[in-house]
Amino acid sequence: MKTRLVYFSLICLTIFLTGCWDQKIIQDVYYVGTIGVDYKDNKFETYLQLLDFSTVAKTEQGKPTEKAPIWIVTGSGSTLFDAIREAKEASQQPIVFSHVSSYILTEAALSNHFNDTLDLIRRYPDFRLSGWIFGTKDDLLGILNAAPVLNNSPLTLIEHTPQGITKQFNRIPPLMALDFMREYRDKARTVVLPNLSLGQSWYSGGKPNPLPFIDGAFLFQNKKYQDWFSDESLIGYRWIVPNTKRSLLKVTNSEKNTTLEVAIWKVKPKIIMNMKQGSPEFDIHIEGKATILNSLAKKKNYKRLIQNEIKNEIQSTFNNGIENGIDILQLENTI
Repeated sequence: MKTRLVYFSLICLTIFLTGCWDQKIIQDVYYVGTIGVDYKDNKFETYLQLLDFSTVAKTEQGKPTEKAPIWIVTGSGSTLFDAIREAKEASQQPIVFSHVSSYILTEAALSNHFNDTLDLIRRYPDFRLSGWIFGTKDDLLGILNAAPVLNNSPLTLIEHTPQGITKQFNRIPPLMALDFMREYRDKARTVVLPNLSLGQSWYSGGKPNPLPFIDGAFLFQNKKYQDWFSDESLIGYRWIVPNTKRSLLKVTNSEKNTTLEVAIWKVKPKIIMNMKQGSPEFDIHIEGKATILNSLAKKKNYKRLIQNEIKNEIQSTFNNGIENGIDILQLENTI
């Protein structure tokens, strides 16, 4: 009798055990890694780059000997939602967006119905706002089809993991979708959205292997797209960004034939606003640590040369902002 009671109790307890009722088998669904958005002929076009998890997980055989295949499904429609729906309808398996790590939008998508695009990204239940967001002036399909170096997973490319390269070299910091939307709604901020271009520096088997890199940025102010700015026109922006981890500075004095190459890191900017005769004046203080990489200048001139060059870069970027009516240095945010 006791034995039967024990068995009955165990059976009853199994009712309360949790189970994986909604588990998904990896090979039975398609996971999207990047969402690309374009706007052509008054229609939205979407490009969904799919993840192959066999190229992501480590295997006993080590690194793959062949390039990871890249699959992209496309769709178009009068709205971005319709474009995504068309892509899902063309799919051979259910599409899952819970692993999206980046969004890439063309300049046309940034300048046409962009508020509607942001609203969908924010509201779509499966989209992750922790993904990185970029713009591009180049061919979107070419960026999504870029083959990773050394047969690595596509997740090693800059649109998926930009943190690594920005620790080594950083002019325009990457931006998460969540941070972009927060800054986009702030009337006192100018949003600097990194631009991805296809570089021609890489070769594989003697043939060009174009890879994306951050090249300039798209600027937004008062919830409106303003314009694209080159790296050179934004050269001073890096010194007023609190999370600039490391940036390279080259100082050249053609008159005295001196060159100084420096790595600046742990940058700590501070902007102070003072009112003088009814007009605001701004003092910008930059603190950081420097490592001399190469120099043909006299050691006693190092500090002065670095200070002057940083000052000139900030002034140049400020002047570019004045010419275009854009607050690149985020000075309004301090008022």
